[in-house]
Amino acid sequence: MTWIERTAYPQFKRLTSARVLHVFFTPSSEEVAWAEKRTGSPESRFALVPALKCFQRMARFPSPDEIPEVVIDHVRRCLELPEDVWPDHGSSGSAKAHRKLVRQRQGVQYDAGRARAIAAAAIRKAAQAKNNPADLINVAIEELLRLRLELLGYTTLEDLASSVLR
Repeated sequence: MTWIERTAYPQFKRLTSARVLHVFFTPSSEEVAWAEKRTGSPESRFALVPALKCFQRMARFPSPDEIPEVVIDHVRRCLELPEDVWPDHGSSGSAKAHRKLVRQRQGVQYDAGRARAIAAAAIRKAAQAKNNPADLINVAIEELLRLRLELLGYTTLEDLASSVLR
């Protein structure tokens, strides 16, 4: 098992600095307007904006419980929402639509099968010169980002690297 910390896989740090909040998680006025046009409620907008900001930073959609509370609070303040408003995509269909909107805005494709095949090929090629699973995972991440594909889950990348090294 490769420690995720030894790879370039995007994840939240234990502590999020004020600088990181400002630089990566403060929505622009244009991003807020974009979200307002595409949502019908403050809760839905409050779900879409962090999804956008997280995707811009991570090239993936973190699970809601993975996003630090400090990030959620920061976005809430940026959107000027009261403390009793919480991010809520609504139905699972709305959450799926929000992910599609974010991908379109970012010019990224979601194609897990293609991404898996590309990552596996990149890992196999890199394994000719490298034998550290973290290095192989990093090569796959780099290739997926280069091709503007949404990142696969970490365990998927880890499994691909492990299978090549067996």
